Amino acid sequence: MRASAFLAIAAAAITLAAMPARADTVEITAVTDMSEPSGTITSSNTMSFTGTEKIMFKVMGKTCTWVGSAAGSVPKGCNYGLTVNMSTGKLSDPTSLDNPVCTQTSDMLANCK
Repeated sequence: MRASAFLAIAAAAITLAAMPARADTVEITAVTDMSEPSGTITSSNTMSFTGTEKIMFKVMGKTCTWVGSAAGSVPKGCNYGLTVNMSTGKLSDPTSLDNPVCTQTSDMLANCK
């Protein structure tokens, strides 16, 4: 009985290890340029959520579509960051952990149309 219990626990551990990560995040940093007085206002907010196959959101009139961790096995989830200039509408400074299933950093801006 002990050997079978051990095998059941080992099988469960292997199954859990093979499951995709379910902790995705998107962090948006908003930058607003002030002209009078001269300066910049920066704020940041992060949303954490249970992994999905697709992550979609609208920002500055564009829809960003990125891959979520539920699309495959991801060791640390799909964690993305993006800077939005509220004065110009420009999206910049994309970041991701470049996990194999997630949208790669180099492709993030192209996936915001």
